[in-house]
Amino acid sequence: MASRPAASHTCRQRSAKGLRNPVTSKAATQNIDQRPNDNIRAWIKCLLTNDVLKSVDPKNEQGKKIVEHTAQKIKRGYVPPIIVLGKTAFDQIGGVVASEEAANVANLEPPVRIFYEINCKEKMTRVLSVHTKDRSLNTPLDWEYARPETNIATLLRIQCR
Repeated sequence: MASRPAASHTCRQRSAKGLRNPVTSKAATQNIDQRPNDNIRAWIKCLLTNDVLKSVDPKNEQGKKIVEHTAQKIKRGYVPPIIVLGKTAFDQIGGVVASEEAANVANLEPPVRIFYEINCKEKMTRVLSVHTKDRSLNTPLDWEYARPETNIATLLRIQCR
């Protein structure tokens, strides 16, 4: 399994009322692998932003650890790929790194998990499976080109360098 940078960015989820609720997408390094055909497969978990923010609260022990790890990573010069790509302003680095740390260490239950396959050469992606609390889809969808300015297009840019 090849080590790839983690990706973190904001996605949107439709609520039952049609309102758009922000969620954070996270592709952790340990959830990404390089296939023999050079394609990449990645599990993405979408976390509710409110859950991420609550887990970073320095008033609790877990939040303190997340804040400490965030500060250490930034001090060592870590810059998240989403900032390197210019999708998020550099002055947001603390929040982005804290969100990554929360996604990695907090026991947050994602409302949606998506398993993607990415063809870097063709700049195409397909969904292999989708899992929510209520149901799962385990039938791979057709390959499609990543639409610009979408979360999967950002993931493709991060992973296919």
